[in-house]
Amino acid sequence: QSCLLFHMLMLGDGYADKFSRFLERISATGSSQAAFSEVYGKTAAEIERQMTLYFRRQVQSGAAYPAGTAPLEITENRPATAVEVGVTLANLTARLGKVGEAKSRLKELAAQYPKSGEIEGALGNLEMQNGDTDAALAHYRSALALHPADWMVYWNYARLLDGEGGALDARVQALEEVVRRNPGLMEARFRLGDDLCVAGRFADALARLKEAPKVEPEQAASMFVEMAVASNGLRQLDEARRY
Repeated sequence: QSCLLFHMLMLGDGYADKFSRFLERISATGSSQAAFSEVYGKTAAEIERQMTLYFRRQVQSGAAYPAGTAPLEITENRPATAVEVGVTLANLTARLGKVGEAKSRLKELAAQYPKSGEIEGALGNLEMQNGDTDAALAHYRSALALHPADWMVYWNYARLLDGEGGALDARVQALEEVVRRNPGLMEARFRLGDDLCVAGRFADALARLKEAPKVEPEQAASMFVEMAVASNGLRQLDEARRY
């Protein structure tokens, strides 16, 4: 079923041209239902019905991808750490609806590993899902002070601050870290460019936008608008008109 779904999303009519955007939204939100709604305008149930029809088609499309020989780098295998195992188990517990138990697991883990940004980040995610913004922000701030390895902690913190409409400098710092660690996440890059313009840092905004490693066609209009705003702020009017 999973293979069929991705076959349809990658190759199906009305789906293939938005597939990269779908993956980006999945990465940004962590929710397939939200991504289906935002990118394709459909619920998960509607996607499932479409998938059934897609499966029953007499002819399926395919795709050929260029192949070549390239050195394959295999990193050294290592066992999961106690923190990674604990956070994963707590996340699974929360997904089963046992939020209180998940929170207790994470707090016990935090007592054992007080310098883990990943645990504080997981607690922030849990509080954000519960709608407790103040508690989520407090945990995210604690997590960022410990320099977590996961860029999603910075991203979730920045998005939560954005929803609150304040703390511009803190948002910029968090988004700078997101685009440094995940340079292909264009939504974060656009938000950073916008926030830098609001802060009057037009040159920095233009630089961050130009550093994007790849821009999909459906992202180009937003990209050029942001670059035009930044150029106008620098009084580079010809460049602004061109963008």
